[in-house]
Amino acid sequence: GRPAELADVERTVGLFLNTLPVRAAVPERQAIGEWLRGLQQQEAEARQHEYASLTDIQGWSGITPLFESVVVFENYPVGDRQDGEREAGLRLKRIRAWERTNYPLTLVVAPGARLRLRMSYQEERFADAAIEQLLDQLERALLGLAGPGSVGDVDI
Repeated sequence: GRPAELADVERTVGLFLNTLPVRAAVPERQAIGEWLRGLQQQEAEARQHEYASLTDIQGWSGITPLFESVVVFENYPVGDRQDGEREAGLRLKRIRAWERTNYPLTLVVAPGARLRLRMSYQEERFADAAIEQLLDQLERALLGLAGPGSVGDVDI
């Protein structure tokens, strides 16, 4: 959600959140790399509309609720630094975060020396075993996409 064209955006402190609903068709017969490149291109083109609010998008689509799950791509690699290590004159100590969404299912993808995936869910809607199965399938899909011998560390 940080617009690249905003002057000194990399020096701005605070949240830039942008939640966009995405619907992607998975073709039966297409190379995965080709499909992912096409999906990335579609998403890049859709960024010209990211100013629209979710309320507006829901009204235009007529779909209620617009979505019940969210994938969060965090882009602040906080966990790579040792406690108290300095960067650009800033010292971070005892970093803790407690995040909560109002979506029944949330997947958080976080950068770092190891890619971290974290799933939160409403226990009254999802069984623990179903979430474990979903995470197992996600892990297998990611490892399959990366191919043999090309995977570093993934924490799920």
